[in-house]
Amino acid sequence: MPDLDAHIWLLHHLFLAAINQDADDWASTWNEHKIRLNDERTRSPRDLFFFGMIENGVRGFDDVPAAHDDDEDIDDLDTYGIDWDELHNADVMAHHAEHNADQELDPEALNNPFSNDGPHTLSHIEVQEPLCPFTPEQVDLLDVHIATSPHFQSRNMNSRRALWVDALEFCRQMYE
Repeated sequence: MPDLDAHIWLLHHLFLAAINQDADDWASTWNEHKIRLNDERTRSPRDLFFFGMIENGVRGFDDVPAAHDDDEDIDDLDTYGIDWDELHNADVMAHHAEHNADQELDPEALNNPFSNDGPHTLSHIEVQEPLCPFTPEQVDLLDVHIATSPHFQSRNMNSRRALWVDALEFCRQMYE
């Protein structure tokens, strides 16, 4: 069942590192792939970035915000970073209302040029780390078990599925 915390924990335990490795490998492959450019030799995105900096000078770093001063107190985290000018831009707010119909907005605040009470709801996604259903000793037993699986190091999806089935069965047996 996809909504069982124990299943989500097991998925993370088994595959989170592999998923992150797949994402890193994809990004590395993308940055090294060759692009054919008109009247130039083929270059990779990494080459284009590196040699572009050499040929044209460092650029793109002018708008990087300064590091956050740890001594700076932020009075209201709920409104920190809000572009108040855009909040009162009718086009932006109409776009927001169209694409966020499930959120309540005060229609009078949209039309009142003197209103500055901020958004009534903010986008927020809370992702809780699934709780481990085992003791550290049981996790060690699981790790030893999956390390002996012929599917443990495989990046093949069928092998990963087999590893899941095997690990899930092992976990069920630990509770019996």
